[in-house]
Amino acid sequence: MSHTENDFSHPQNQSKLAIAVFFTDVFYRVFRGGGIIAIIILIRDGLDSSTLLYVILGIGLLAVLSAVWGILAFFRFKFHIDYENREFILQKGVLSSSITAVPFDKIQQVYLKRSIIQRILNVYRLKIDTAGSKEDEVDIKALSKQEALQLKEILMQSEAKNSDINQNFQGEEVEKTQEKTEKSTAEKTDWQYHVSIGTLLKIGLTSNWFRGIWIMLIFFNQIYQEIQSLVNASVWWNDFESFLEGFQGIIQILVIMAVAFIALIFIGIIITLAEVFIKYYNLSIEKKNDRLQLEMGLTTTTQFTLKPRRVQLFKISTNPIQKRLGLYSSDLHLGNSQDDLDKTKIKLPGLENSIIKKLKTFLYQTEKSSTEVFHPHKALLIRRFIFSLIPVGILWASPFFIENLDYNYLIFGIISVLYLLPMLWFQRKVVQSYSLSINGDFIIKQKGFWTQKTEIIELYKLQGISTNQAYWFKNRNIENVTFHTAGGDLSFPLVNQSEIKSRLNYIFYAVETTDRAWM
Repeated sequence: MSHTENDFSHPQNQSKLAIAVFFTDVFYRVFRGGGIIAIIILIRDGLDSSTLLYVILGIGLLAVLSAVWGILAFFRFKFHIDYENREFILQKGVLSSSITAVPFDKIQQVYLKRSIIQRILNVYRLKIDTAGSKEDEVDIKALSKQEALQLKEILMQSEAKNSDINQNFQGEEVEKTQEKTEKSTAEKTDWQYHVSIGTLLKIGLTSNWFRGIWIMLIFFNQIYQEIQSLVNASVWWNDFESFLEGFQGIIQILVIMAVAFIALIFIGIIITLAEVFIKYYNLSIEKKNDRLQLEMGLTTTTQFTLKPRRVQLFKISTNPIQKRLGLYSSDLHLGNSQDDLDKTKIKLPGLENSIIKKLKTFLYQTEKSSTEVFHPHKALLIRRFIFSLIPVGILWASPFFIENLDYNYLIFGIISVLYLLPMLWFQRKVVQSYSLSINGDFIIKQKGFWTQKTEIIELYKLQGISTNQAYWFKNRNIENVTFHTAGGDLSFPLVNQSEIKSRLNYIFYAVETTDRAWM
């Protein structure tokens, strides 16, 4: 075994640079908690010499305490591999010590992450996701590139069922793992794909802007509460009320609402663009042998290694604008604890149709058999249209809540008709887009008039099926069906009970008789 090899069989610390990582992490978290309040106080009270002195002393004390904490955390953090019991052992804790033993067969995913600080220090962060755990049980913040890749390779091999790794993994098997790690860059690449900056820009401009608006509103609410607790906000609110008193007619109110809506859309686009670039900058996909290697992220770079059997639910989405641009997004839901399914959901935006086909080929090798297709009952259209009447009800009720607002029946009626006619057409198209296909290998759900989504589950990966039926739907013989997997659920609304019953019985039979490993 060469001097660069490490079998991780003995307790060891992280790279010494982990002290700097611990320091910046603690310093940032404490400053984030009190920094905004401190800035607001300085703006309110002014910055004189005595206040400046206290600020400098406070920052200095925080830095010293963070440094001490980082040093203690480094020396108290040790990890190793127990090959005899096939476990990864982690010991950590400053004020209290904890020891975590993770069996190899409990490991779901091992991935590398690099924040800006870790890239500056040239170290890697290794995290392990485990079955049945909501939190990351193993999070090593600073390893050299060689150690991180080697440890990841060992753990990814060890977690696999029917693995060739045995109790005598030390020695020759460690040498084989080391050789495989060193030659990983030389392995044959079947195909690769890189998402360019221009593609990310297209995705940001054509994605759901309302998510960006929602993020902005949450952030604004938090900042407003902080400001309100420290300064008198009544003056601002009185000025705002005085401004609104000048607009009493329904037309004027509608103009204000239209301007506000356009402003929110613009802000939503900016926030959505920022989110897309931060999460998916430099997104690359590389297919090597039996696995995918994924890398993405601007401020924090994340690297995944993915095997097909880990994917429980595969989703494909696009909208008419993105489809015309030849762009699709896919979601890969990996097996995980039901407490936190989002933890191992990997989203890949900006993919060409050819890459979507390659992903399907990578994930699914079986051939499709005859397919039976189901559609929802017309009651779904009635239910969705009833919910779409809520804005009309708010409009007609608005004079009871807004003083001095004119109750103009003609204008209210025109607005209601102009809203309801296209809404009825839209809801009809949405319901028509729903379909559920079941064949010998797959369950495939499609939906969406604007955002078109396809969800795919392999039958042998199903964990269960549940149905529910509202009391008023019993006479119509319709019910909701939900297919459960370890990576999330696939639900289909208001399907005919008698029509789907035979297919559900077949699915139960197929799941019970399969001998394929789903994890």
